[in-house]
Amino acid sequence: MKKLFKILLILCAVFPYAAGAGEVQINLKAWTTDGLMTTQTLTVQDCEDSAGSGNFTLNGMCAVDQSGFPALWTWWGTDAFLDSWNGYIGNANGNGIYWAWFGNRELGATALNTHILSADEELFLTYGPNPLRLTVDDTTPDVGQAITITVEEFGYDINWNAVWSLSNEALVSVDGNPGGLTDASGVYSFTPSDESPINVRAAKNSFADSNEMIIDPNDPPPPPPPPPPSGGGSVVLIQTPPPPKNFDLTAAINFILSRQKPDGSFGDSLYTDWAAIALGATETGEHAEAKERLRSYLKEHSLSADAQLTDYERGAMALMSLGMNPYEQGGHNYIAEIVKSFDGEQFGDPNLFNDDIFAILVLTNAGYGANDSMLQSVARWLLAKQSVQGDFSGVDLTAAFIQALESLSSLPDIAFSLDRAKNYLRGRQESNGGLSSIFGTSWALQTSAISRESGLRYLALFQLSDGGLQDTGLTSDGRLWATAYAVPAVLGKNWNEILLDFTKPVTQTLEFFEAEAMPSKEFSRSSSRSVSAPASGVETKLAQPDAQKFSDGPALTITAVASSTDPMDSKESVGAGWILCFFLRMLPFRPPNIEPVLAFQMPFAKRHGYIIGFIFAFFNIILYDLLTAGLGPWTFMTATAYGFLGLWAAYFFRKRESTGLNYAVFAIMGTLFYDAVTGLTLGPLFFNQPFAVALAGQVPFTALHLLGNVGLAFFVSPLVNKWISTPLAVDKSFALTPPAGLQLDQR
Repeated sequence: MKKLFKILLILCAVFPYAAGAGEVQINLKAWTTDGLMTTQTLTVQDCEDSAGSGNFTLNGMCAVDQSGFPALWTWWGTDAFLDSWNGYIGNANGNGIYWAWFGNRELGATALNTHILSADEELFLTYGPNPLRLTVDDTTPDVGQAITITVEEFGYDINWNAVWSLSNEALVSVDGNPGGLTDASGVYSFTPSDESPINVRAAKNSFADSNEMIIDPNDPPPPPPPPPPSGGGSVVLIQTPPPPKNFDLTAAINFILSRQKPDGSFGDSLYTDWAAIALGATETGEHAEAKERLRSYLKEHSLSADAQLTDYERGAMALMSLGMNPYEQGGHNYIAEIVKSFDGEQFGDPNLFNDDIFAILVLTNAGYGANDSMLQSVARWLLAKQSVQGDFSGVDLTAAFIQALESLSSLPDIAFSLDRAKNYLRGRQESNGGLSSIFGTSWALQTSAISRESGLRYLALFQLSDGGLQDTGLTSDGRLWATAYAVPAVLGKNWNEILLDFTKPVTQTLEFFEAEAMPSKEFSRSSSRSVSAPASGVETKLAQPDAQKFSDGPALTITAVASSTDPMDSKESVGAGWILCFFLRMLPFRPPNIEPVLAFQMPFAKRHGYIIGFIFAFFNIILYDLLTAGLGPWTFMTATAYGFLGLWAAYFFRKRESTGLNYAVFAIMGTLFYDAVTGLTLGPLFFNQPFAVALAGQVPFTALHLLGNVGLAFFVSPLVNKWISTPLAVDKSFALTPPAGLQLDQR
């Protein structure tokens, strides 16, 4: 019996991963282009190494599939390659980025499903950034003994051979606190001061963090025995660790003030604007002289001709932080520049969303609100850009999104989206309180998402004796920039609390005619001119050279053209669009399956929501039948079916862009649904038509219906969307009777 038991033990040792071998515990880590995706201690259960093989092993594919994140695999024979994990797709949109894996920081040379896991192995996967690797010359040094930490970075040589090279200027963290940078040889030296275990790791911009190592110092050798006492008492000295460092706000502000130049600026507009926001976050009476010098500079210096949208947005934030009107400053209307970049769906570059986030932030503090259809459209567009993790390309813009969209939280889905973004930030805060960088940590602290106490401690670690912040690779201007970011965070103020609110002015262009008084008190028109004046609530003066007096106050008719930056009014746009659509349907000789209803219905449903989406088509169908073939039960069936398409369109386009392709995709689905519901039921129900006959007749009709709807959706729907998003100019005429003696001067 003992001999049999020994044989079984030997077999278990030789074949530890046979079918049904059980489980193994590993450390799973993954990095992406957005930073750390996951780090977890994972107990992996054995799984089939390929579908239907019947061979159960503890392989790397098992770990990925059991990580809690969805994964897709591509098979080459019996080898599985990770094609997509947690939404990060290999070579997405041709970006050239694929998943790679490392076992204990050695590049994987096989497919993951053939890599057998070992106990406590670090399985590291990366989508984009190459990893760092950290080694220590002695993990059990004596207390007081210097140890050498070496950091390497992974890459490829000119022949695309995988190599590890020494990494200089990598930041080594000791127990979560910045220790120092590696030298040109990739080395950082450290001396433990007591026997407490020490956790070390390394980080560097554009690389995934290194592996972590534990240094466990030995107790120091016992000191020599003290000399015998010479009488009297004794003193016992107890060494206590220093208290955690606190952020010195006064020193940080003084550092910023010390960088102000004689002209009142802080150098480049980037640093000047962020310094203005930092100073604007302080109390009104504080640093008054520096603020006034800065205001004078901003009044006299306009943006360059090649200024980008983000320059206007940041500049508007700087002005509003100092109480300066962004509608008229330095010869620029910053708000108008932002609004005119709106393309009917989003602001500025459609490939970016930082310009949309900051546009919302500025406009919601400049008289625009949740009822503004332009902001509603941009908010919907932004929600479609939020990743499955809840972020917007990392910590920084996610924190900016939270601050900007808080004022629009009453809109559909915004509150839920904000919660997802806040959860993302909470998950990114590390044990040392930081989130990716001092810049991202500062912005995250301006939200309510993370631990404020630990976040402030993290920023304090980077504050130097002069009050400014310093991090790896920061220039002198970069230190100013980082410190300006930190001040509002330490003050506990978000941007909405810093920016002063301004009312949106409504202006009218007054077109008037030059005239001369006739004996009959009539006017003869000679020419036309125009001036600008406030539309209401403000006294208007028409003061021009070469005055001609009208002593008897004759009546003068002038035309006012009210120009607004708001998109088309909801009632006017729906009414006008409905009438135009109905008019097109009433055109004679129109093929019955070439319908404009869906092409108009989709953009109106996207912009105005479920109710408008339903009634737009419902009443169009009702009135059309009333005026043509007459009402019948089929009328209400077709009207209801088309109304349902409006509800569906409002949901479908909630997080999709107004592109011809998206409209065409919905047109295909909507047409097939509508024709199936109506075309296959009306004939059999109301005209005793056999179902087979209805089906045979419906096929060619649906083919033409698809052709018409898809074509109109692709070409017409984007134009309709742009039309209902275009600013209006409304002409108004009224009579003005100047009092006796008023001078109307000709220009």
